[in-house]
Amino acid sequence: MSIFVKYLLIQVLLYFVDYGVFIIFLFISNDTPVYANIIGKISAGIVGCIVHRRFTFNISDSHNRYAHYIKYFSILALNIPLSSGILSLLLTFFPYPKPVKFLSDVICLFISFSLLKYFAFTKNLTTKTKF
Repeated sequence: MSIFVKYLLIQVLLYFVDYGVFIIFLFISNDTPVYANIIGKISAGIVGCIVHRRFTFNISDSHNRYAHYIKYFSILALNIPLSSGILSLLLTFFPYPKPVKFLSDVICLFISFSLLKYFAFTKNLTTKTKF
């Protein structure tokens, strides 16, 4: 199974976490969809870090684990504002937060995969990463 297929399978599972938390926060709080998006992304990101490292990128040893985690959460720290910015932009044209969140996440999916594969979960951290 290719790395991208594994990534997509895990992302579908993580999306249930992300989207579920997003929906819950939309219903229980008076906050904006952007705030709910941030909470959903953080929740899915915590689970995703461990699962992507082990399953998607097949890294099971403890060598460089913390370096991988730091890089993963650095990417997550970039992804959250990117996703929230796209969400905000799309909400100016379409006032429906649930489908707009899905669309903004699809746009970010390919960006995140590339960053994870070529930056966060490289097996040899001493080799210069090529983009």
